[in-house]
Amino acid sequence: MDEPEPVVLGIKGLVDAVEIGRGGFAVVYRAYQPAFERFVAVKVFGNLDARQAPPAIFQRECRAIGRISGRANILTVYEAGATDSGSPFIVMAYIAHG
Repeated sequence: MDEPEPVVLGIKGLVDAVEIGRGGFAVVYRAYQPAFERFVAVKVFGNLDARQAPPAIFQRECRAIGRISGRANILTVYEAGATDSGSPFIVMAYIAHG
């Protein structure tokens, strides 16, 4: 299967994003972070349409992740914010499946 075409997320410091998952409130991408020479997972709420993602959902998820961050088997969160178009996002560690 061919690799999907990269998309521009509008998040400073991230390039070559490709969609790896999709749900009711968000799309998850694998992107490259050149400054750290690593791949990251990026969860963008509202399917790139900020009007669809209620801020309460994003805030609730950020608080939940913050409470469990640092525990065994929990992904590390690197950053949260909004894309250039205003969609909320969370940048996390990317764990590739073998």
